[in-house]
Amino acid sequence: MSRSALSTESGCVSGGFVGTSDVMRYVVSKVQQVAPTSSTVLLLGETGVGKSFIAHAIHSLSSRK
Repeated sequence: MSRSALSTESGCVSGGFVGTSDVMRYVVSKVQQVAPTSSTVLLLGETGVGKSFIAHAIHSLSSRK
């Protein structure tokens, strides 16, 4: 996944998963903010809200592979 695949303008996070709400744009901006860091990220939420998807997006954009 490239940085261009994660766009805060369109709200598109990945093919097939699109969100244009303010909340989704906020989440995408946070993914872009933490991905290049070496920080540990804790994702919390109920079952089915997309925690694993966000984790994958962070990992894909990270240099820590």
